[in-house]
Amino acid sequence: MTYSLNIPDAPNNPSQDQPLMKANTNAISTFLATDHIPFNVPNSGNHDVIKQPPQGGDPAAVAGKGQTYTKTVGSPSDQQLFYESGAGIISQLTNGVGTLAGSDGYTFLPGGMVLQW
Repeated sequence: MTYSLNIPDAPNNPSQDQPLMKANTNAISTFLATDHIPFNVPNSGNHDVIKQPPQGGDPAAVAGKGQTYTKTVGSPSDQQLFYESGAGIISQLTNGVGTLAGSDGYTFLPGGMVLQW
């Protein structure tokens, strides 16, 4: 999607910048509808899906802020979900073991429960 920065521009006559200001304003609904429930429907603005491109490694900790991210791990390699606390403590939230019948493993269930076999 196209978005023009620095609009309106101080030296310009406002009528020169009006088309870009309108395009920027109209782009907001497109931007928010990406991975979100769009405007003017129930639950608008809430996340529909969350896409996280895999990181090359663990991000630097940010004091007082928790971070979720994905990175590629395991054999066979696959993207998994991680959480890093503001203190830099990293927890892997998912694993690929749950799909392998007959092997030991665990998976996370709603409500914070862990199913282990």
